[in-house]
Amino acid sequence: MVKAVDIAFGKKHIPCFAHTLNLVVQNSMQQCTELRNLINKVKDIVTWFKQSNMASNKLRKATQKET
Repeated sequence: MVKAVDIAFGKKHIPCFAHTLNLVVQNSMQQCTELRNLINKVKDIVTWFKQSNMASNKLRKATQKET
C-alpha cells in the first residue's frame, strides 16, 4: 500500500490511507445487496468444497489439465 500511495500521490505522507480506503470499500460492499448476496454464495460454495473431501477431489480432477 505504501508503494501504491507513493506512485499515485508522490512522496506525500497520507496518514491511514490504506485503512480509509479499506473502510470505503467495505461500506460500499455493504450497501450493494446484490454484491453482498453474491459474496455470501461464493463463501458457501468454497466452504462446501473445503469440508467435503469427495467434492474437493472431484473438483480437482475436473479442473486438471489433461496432458
